[in-house]
Amino acid sequence: MKAFLWMTIAITLGCKTPNPERCCVDAADCASQGLDEEMRTCAEGLACVANECVVASCSTQGCAASAPVCDIASDICEGCSDAADCARFASEQVCDVGSGRCLQCLTPADCGPTTPVCDANACRGCSLDSECESGACGDDGACIAATSVVYLDPSGTDTGDCTDSQPCRSVPFAVSRTNAARSHLVMRTGVYAMTSFYELGSQQTSAASLIFHGGGSSLVAAQYEGPKLLFSIPVTIRDLTISIEVGRGLSFATGARYVLERVNIRANSTGLEIEGDVTVRDFVLDVAPARGGTIAVTLGSGAALTLERGSISGFATAIGSLEVVSIQAINVLIHGANTRAVDLPQAQGSMSFVTIADSGTNTGDGPRAVACGPSMTISGSIIWAPGTSARVPVSGCNLVSSIAGPTPIAGIPNSDPRFVDAAARDYHLRSDSPAKDMVAAGPNVDFESDPRPRGTRFDAGADEAP
Repeated sequence: MKAFLWMTIAITLGCKTPNPERCCVDAADCASQGLDEEMRTCAEGLACVANECVVASCSTQGCAASAPVCDIASDICEGCSDAADCARFASEQVCDVGSGRCLQCLTPADCGPTTPVCDANACRGCSLDSECESGACGDDGACIAATSVVYLDPSGTDTGDCTDSQPCRSVPFAVSRTNAARSHLVMRTGVYAMTSFYELGSQQTSAASLIFHGGGSSLVAAQYEGPKLLFSIPVTIRDLTISIEVGRGLSFATGARYVLERVNIRANSTGLEIEGDVTVRDFVLDVAPARGGTIAVTLGSGAALTLERGSISGFATAIGSLEVVSIQAINVLIHGANTRAVDLPQAQGSMSFVTIADSGTNTGDGPRAVACGPSMTISGSIIWAPGTSARVPVSGCNLVSSIAGPTPIAGIPNSDPRFVDAAARDYHLRSDSPAKDMVAAGPNVDFESDPRPRGTRFDAGADEAP
């Protein structure tokens, strides 16, 4: 009898004690579970999921940077409210309160010195000078400190140390203020004049090399004969227009390497005279208005030239040398040469994805537009040199996967490449061009940095058709 009584009491008490494994979040939820309560919460550290008290999965599995905060009570990952919520992530340590996401950056101030640019909420290295407060982007993607820069301004004064607050005016004076610790020259946008021949070498600076950050400025050489600038130490020139009104242009001495990037060179007689190792990228090399250019680029014995993405127009000859030289050209448009566009009988190297159009002469012997030797290969290119003579457009070198004509060459297609408008000097390819999808492999952009390929294969010539 006593045992039965104790059992009855225990059952009665058990019915009045809430089940710790059952929960509900509001009155309606509780009613649906047959619970006569406004809310039944779980013990600390547990979440109410499907009316069961369980360990919150967001606390065991963690939350992603897109919603980094675990609400244990609801087992839901929620947005951040401050940087502390993002501290555990290796790179996304900035809280965007508006979206609740942890990001790598919101402004450049959130990025480090080696990746100073905030682009789409991710830090990356700089690629343009304009992305740096100092006006100078280094080759490694880090912005150059202003203390390492010599500054120029067209309205500056050639006194002092050419600092950011007190820039100097002329290139020669600015170079005189460079040294091993200040080897970058930033040119504030404007027009700079060169009034006499200037050699930039070890006598003018103690720096081992110099980098000019042109910032879209123009350097204009006055009307005097002879070369305007002679470089004899390694130099890089970026984002600059150089106008040579009379005579010869820029000279690069042997024994050094030089880089020209995003440059526009307008020349009168000779554009570039090369004895050393020169790389030119993203360029325009043409003849000054109302002038008659003799040769765009001439190379001395042992010189090396690399051309990437650009155009040469209007000179009698685009590239020429009778010496043993080295050349690599890719994604280059050459047009309007009234003698041979390329005259390199002893050159070694290659030209690929090059368009040579409306160039050549109707008189003389040999090929109309391109003369090269057996150590030169031209591939994936278009050489189109119409005229009244029956001479072939190119001879002497190896021609592969290219169009050359109109005069036929054995084994080489000579169909009209179908430029958009050759009469208007528009040498982009039409959609029905036979050059489309002609080459199996190639670069990832064309001469204007449009993507390649756009079809199943790569288009021959400098342009990749839409």
